[in-house]
Amino acid sequence: MMARRDYTSLARIAISEVRHLIDEIESQTDPRTNKLLLELATTKTASVFQIFLKETKTLIENKETKTSKEKKKFRRYVINKYRKDGSTSTGLIGSYRDQVFHEGTSFLEKTFSFPGIKIDGSGIIAAIITDGSSLNIKGFHNFSPKGFEYVISSEGIFKVHGRGENWERWEYDKSIPYTEANNTSLIIQKIKEAICQLEECFFELNKLRTV
Repeated sequence: MMARRDYTSLARIAISEVRHLIDEIESQTDPRTNKLLLELATTKTASVFQIFLKETKTLIENKETKTSKEKKKFRRYVINKYRKDGSTSTGLIGSYRDQVFHEGTSFLEKTFSFPGIKIDGSGIIAAIITDGSSLNIKGFHNFSPKGFEYVISSEGIFKVHGRGENWERWEYDKSIPYTEANNTSLIIQKIKEAICQLEECFFELNKLRTV
C-alpha cells in the first residue's frame, strides 16, 4: 500500500517553522538579517495556504472517500475569502510573497539613513563612488575606494569588485554604521494573524473529512 502524503502535518510543520523564524527576527537586531528572515517567513506562511489548497483538492478527488458538495463549497469559500487583493492578513502575506518571488523587490517599507543621505523604499541606488574618487561625509566616513567602488543603496552599503566583469561581486560592508526604520513589527503581526486564519481553515477542514 502506498503511503499517502499528509498535507495537514506538512502545514503544521511549516507553521512551526514560521513561528521559529519570528522568534529569530524578534531576538536579534541586524536589519539585513531581519529582512531576509522576514522574506522567508512570508514565503513559508504563503506555502501553508498552498498546502491547504492541495489537501482540499486531494480530499475531493480521492476515490476512497465520498466527494461532497460541502468540501468543494468550503474550498471555494476559502479561496475567495483570502484573495491577494482582499483585506485579510493571509491574502496580504500572499501578495508579499508574490512581490519578492515575481518582482524581486522587498515588501518591507523602510528608511535607510546616515548623515547627509536618506533613502525611502527598496531597490534604490543613492550614490556610486567610483574607483579613485572620494566622498567625504564630515564626522561620519570618508569613502575613498581603491580597486573597487562603493555603492550606497536602500539595501545598505556595498563594495563592488570587478564592475562589468563576469566575476563582479557585491560585498556588503557592515563596518559602516547606518540607521534603518522599517515596518517589521507590522508585518510580523500580519504573519501571526495569517497563521491563526490558516489554522482555523485546517480545523474546519478536519470537521469535513468524514462528510
